[in-house]
Amino acid sequence: MYYLLLFAAVAGIAATFSMSKVYQLHTKETLGVILRKTIPISLLSALMFWAMNGFRLDFSGFTVLMSVLCSLVCVLSSIVCFVGYASGSIAVFTMFQMVGGMLLPFIYGIWYGNELTVFRVIGIILLLVSICFPFFGGRRDEKKSPLKFTPKFIFMCVSIFLLNGGISIISYIHSNSVLSSGTNSYLVLKSLITAGMCVVIYAVYLFLPKGRQDTITVKSGKTFWLLVLLLVCITVADGLSYYLQLISAEKLPAVALYPIVTGGTMVMTALAGKVFFHERISRFSAVGILLAFLATFLFMF
Repeated sequence: MYYLLLFAAVAGIAATFSMSKVYQLHTKETLGVILRKTIPISLLSALMFWAMNGFRLDFSGFTVLMSVLCSLVCVLSSIVCFVGYASGSIAVFTMFQMVGGMLLPFIYGIWYGNELTVFRVIGIILLLVSICFPFFGGRRDEKKSPLKFTPKFIFMCVSIFLLNGGISIISYIHSNSVLSSGTNSYLVLKSLITAGMCVVIYAVYLFLPKGRQDTITVKSGKTFWLLVLLLVCITVADGLSYYLQLISAEKLPAVALYPIVTGGTMVMTALAGKVFFHERISRFSAVGILLAFLATFLFMF
């Protein structure tokens, strides 16, 4: 049953990806846009999880601490993503992000005492290969725009690797601790703290020359309401997906949970890109997706 919940969470991630891409097509890629998107989503998420919790908020010192830590890492991750995407290859940067979110909690799960089977070892090898596989044939066609590995870009890649893995580990630790005050309360606090941190960053950003120029521009009333609808739908899809991951983390080992999320996300987002955005899937990418699909099932054994 919990594996089914996990696949539903993966579908939520793919839906979030698709709607975020539509949102991006109607906006600019600036720090102001990112913050103006993150703040309402965080507040809406807090309201949603508060309602799911019967409008109660029970929290312990441990839950508050983990919420603050996770929010801080999430905000830092958003800033690193903003700088990283502008510093080099988005594909390479995303690869580091995905591998970090999978590999670090996988290692933590082994240290935590999760069972490490032969199937899972094979699965982790296949998943690592599948993530790298799309880049094997890409460089032949990228002579006009070769990959740039500047010190700044390498630092951003390493940072997102550690930060995304940190989010997964913090969430897993909270879900499996007797000191936690429940998933819903944790999500409410995390969302509120994230929104608060982003408001502070946005206020500082507005005092900078670049921030003062980063104004809100909407082409029409229809576009405005489309963006509002997308924010609500992204909040629901992303929030429920994360909620299902936390529920699954209480019953599934980390050595299975996060690789399944990574492998499943690779497959679902590739399919969503093909179906909804007509993105081309190369032969190397198709092989990588197939390997990820096979690896995902190996982690169940």
